[in-house]
Amino acid sequence: MAEDVGWATRVRDAIDKDQFSLWFQPIYAIAEGKVYDYEVLLRMNTENGGYILPGGFMPAAERFGLANNVDRWTILVPASAHLPT
Repeated sequence: MAEDVGWATRVRDAIDKDQFSLWFQPIYAIAEGKVYDYEVLLRMNTENGGYILPGGFMPAAERFGLANNVDRWTILVPASAHLPT
C-alpha cells in the first residue's frame, strides 16, 4: 500500500508538471508498403530521461482516483505536436 501511495504521488506530479508523453507507433499496410494509421502510447517521463510504461503507474492511478486525470491529460495534449515528422 505504501508503494501505491508513492506511485500516486508520482502520477499527481507527472500530471501537474506535464511529465507524460505520447508516442506514436506507425501501423503499416505491408501490402502497400506505407503507414496507414498510428497507435498512440502513453508514457510517464522520468527525471533521468527514461520512461515508465502504463503498467507501472496506472494501477496506482486507478486505485487513488487519478485515472480520469491521466485520461484528461492524454486528451487535452495537442496530438499534432507529437506527430512524427
